[in-house]
Amino acid sequence: LMVRYVAIAALFLAGCQAEQGFKNTEDAIGEPAPDIEADPLFLAFPTLAAGDIRTETFTVSNVGSSVLEVANIFIEDGDPFALVTSPLDFSLAAGDSRDIQVSFTPLQVANGGSAVIQSDDPDEPEVYIDLTGGGAVPELVIDPNPANMRTQYIPCSSQKTLELTNIGPE
Repeated sequence: LMVRYVAIAALFLAGCQAEQGFKNTEDAIGEPAPDIEADPLFLAFPTLAAGDIRTETFTVSNVGSSVLEVANIFIEDGDPFALVTSPLDFSLAAGDSRDIQVSFTPLQVANGGSAVIQSDDPDEPEVYIDLTGGGAVPELVIDPNPANMRTQYIPCSSQKTLELTNIGPE
């Protein structure tokens, strides 16, 4: 019966710790460990015209108790976004932070991607920053797409009508 109460108390304390945002800054065997934190986890760029550029910043921090090694930061699935800050591999002492700048140049009406931070944090080796931005750019729709022209033999020819529509705001 006593084991049951100890188990319930442990679950209660773990849940309370998670709700309050407390983190363990030690690894599984009680040694000091790095602990990555990124803020904000979402960057929303404003709607820009074609060719315009906007830069926003997120911060990478080490809230752990030993040095955090950031191995790499890269953009995943987001061609209109680029990392401005360099180098993208660095060390952060406990309590230190570094600002990372991301630029945005719209390629289409809706743009999205992620900045991925890879580090030696034992419980969170990758952190994702979601990136979005709007583009006031032309956007072409072709109908039908694809246009099936069927096999043609010389000297025969065929015609197909295609409709080209700009659905973008520019």
